[in-house]
Amino acid sequence: MDCEGNVVPFERAKAPALSLIRFNTTIHGAMKEMVPQMLKNMTPYKEVFSLLTQHKTGLINKSSKLEASG
Repeated sequence: MDCEGNVVPFERAKAPALSLIRFNTTIHGAMKEMVPQMLKNMTPYKEVFSLLTQHKTGLINKSSKLEASG
């Protein structure tokens, strides 16, 4: 149906319907992957981030490649 409630021909409705189906499938797949990751314990990641932050200057100084990019 269009915005006025009229039935549209199949050929006119097919492309938007397929796009919506693809979009919904993509979102469903993304959520299926993301939700379990979000439920994981984040403490180990926070600890690694904290250590990297504390030692950032030393790590950058040891590698000229990192220094040039960062």
